[in-house]
Amino acid sequence: MLKSDKQYYGNVPTAIHWISAVIIFALLVTGFTADGAASSQMKIAILRTHIPFGLALLLLTAVRIIWWWCIDAKPEPVLGARPIMTRAAAVLHILLYATLLGMIASGLAMVVLKNAWGAIFLSYGQAALPDFDSAPPRGPHGAGALALMALLTLHVAAALFHQFVKRDRIFRRMWFRRNIGQ
Repeated sequence: MLKSDKQYYGNVPTAIHWISAVIIFALLVTGFTADGAASSQMKIAILRTHIPFGLALLLLTAVRIIWWWCIDAKPEPVLGARPIMTRAAAVLHILLYATLLGMIASGLAMVVLKNAWGAIFLSYGQAALPDFDSAPPRGPHGAGALALMALLTLHVAAALFHQFVKRDRIFRRMWFRRNIGQ
C-alpha cells in the first residue's frame, strides 16, 4: 500500500502530505512569531526552529515531486468531478508547490545574503542578528507567507466541501491504508 491506486493515495504520499502539513503549520507560526519578536535573542531562538523546518520541507517537497514524476501515479479525479473543478484542483496544487518553493528559496536567500548562519546556529544567541527586513528577498518571503495562507485556506475549504457537502469521502483518499480492501 505504499503506492497509490486509481482511487486512493498510497501510504508514502499520504505520509508526505500530512508531515508536510504539520511542518507548514509550524513554519507559519514560527515565521510570524519571529517577525513580531521583541528581541533579537528571541528571534534567533525562533529562527533556530524555523530554518530547519524550512529545510525539512524542501527535502519533503523534493521527495514528493520525485515520487510523482518517477515512482507513482496519482489517483484518478474524484468520481463525478466536473472537469473545471479537476483543473482548478490541479492549478491550486501547482500554486501551492510554487509558493512553497518560492518561500524556501527566499528564506534561504535571506540567510545567505545576510550571512546569518553563524548568528543563528553557531553563536547560540550571542551574535547580533542581521536586519532581515533590508534583505531584498524579505518582501517576497512575507508576501509568500500571506499567499500560502490563502492557498491553504482554499485547499482545506475544498477538502471540507468534498467531505461534508458532496460527501464523497475525500479524506479517505488521503489517509493511511492497511490492506487492499480498505
